[in-house]
Amino acid sequence: MLLLLLSCGPKKLSTPGDVFPIVEGARYHYVATFNGMEFQETRVVVPIELGDGSAAWGFVEEEEIGDDVVSLFTGHFGLGVYRSTGSMVETADAFWGDDAEHLSASSWQPMLSLPPEPGASITLDTDSPDRGGAITVLEYGDITVPAGTFTACAHIDLGQKGSSAWLCPGIGLVKWTLVTGRVEELASYSF
Repeated sequence: MLLLLLSCGPKKLSTPGDVFPIVEGARYHYVATFNGMEFQETRVVVPIELGDGSAAWGFVEEEEIGDDVVSLFTGHFGLGVYRSTGSMVETADAFWGDDAEHLSASSWQPMLSLPPEPGASITLDTDSPDRGGAITVLEYGDITVPAGTFTACAHIDLGQKGSSAWLCPGIGLVKWTLVTGRVEELASYSF
């Protein structure tokens, strides 16, 4: 099994205070609306062992924890698997858990500089039409979602005709809108 949850407690894997923190075991509970319906989803940050022995991380639906996880949640922007270099979040194209086994050094692409600079833009190269495009930092501002009001958050255009995300320091993704009209907002989180 490629995905492994360690039981020794949360492990901080990224630079403190960044807007895309990597905290192993972190749980994000979102309230989503789409076509007049409301539903809830919880995603968990899990470590992923790569084929070269290095580590990265991904999101899985909470109900898959403990099972033989075969799919990564790719609804976040990026390409499914992530790692941080301290000054940059990188992403690699993976949908199925087994995809991570075949990633190489050339699989990784820059996704977001840390800290994000307004006006900065990075285009992801992928064959997947719903996960690629230019990621552009629009501005910093405050945002209120069911989990509270967050300040100094980066508002990111995901390059897909109306898709955007709000990333907040020390928390990560608190809101995103998709080109389909679906909106997801953070209701609670735990590290």
